[in-house]
Amino acid sequence: MSRKILSVGTAGELAELTRGMSNQSKNRAWIITTLVLIAAGIVAYFVGGSLSRGQSAQRVTAVQAHLQSAQRQLAIFQSIGRLLRASNAVYRAAVALDDRNFGTANTYVNDAIAYLRAVDPAAIGVDPQKVAALESQAVGARTSVATNLQVQRAQLLSLGRAIDALVPPPPTSVP
Repeated sequence: MSRKILSVGTAGELAELTRGMSNQSKNRAWIITTLVLIAAGIVAYFVGGSLSRGQSAQRVTAVQAHLQSAQRQLAIFQSIGRLLRASNAVYRAAVALDDRNFGTANTYVNDAIAYLRAVDPAAIGVDPQKVAALESQAVGARTSVATNLQVQRAQLLSLGRAIDALVPPPPTSVP
């Protein structure tokens, strides 16, 4: 009795091979074929799953890197914004001083101090001592009632120029 090796082919080829076989042999051939197909499906499922998990890990790593880059950019823009707000507050204080509104001028100086304290010097590449010096200068620039406002005004304008000098140029490319 010669054995024929079953190869996976079309349904017509399988029917041709099983034509001369007994019912028991036909059933055995169908069971073996079904089991082989199920095993191949299971293997394909797990191989595909492991490949998918590998790609997911790569995607997670890429997204995390992009998130860190975005957080660095956010820290830069927040610090630049705080410097600009401090500068704006100082110039508003100078205008309020010209209007002889000393309370409002002091409020703006206090706002400038708060903005300077919130700046992250490392994010924008500025020496932290420079920011601390500006903060000290702002504390000393609080206004008081006086007849000659030139000294206080000059102090505020000097502080505003010093803050403006710390503002870095914006990044040339944003991701």
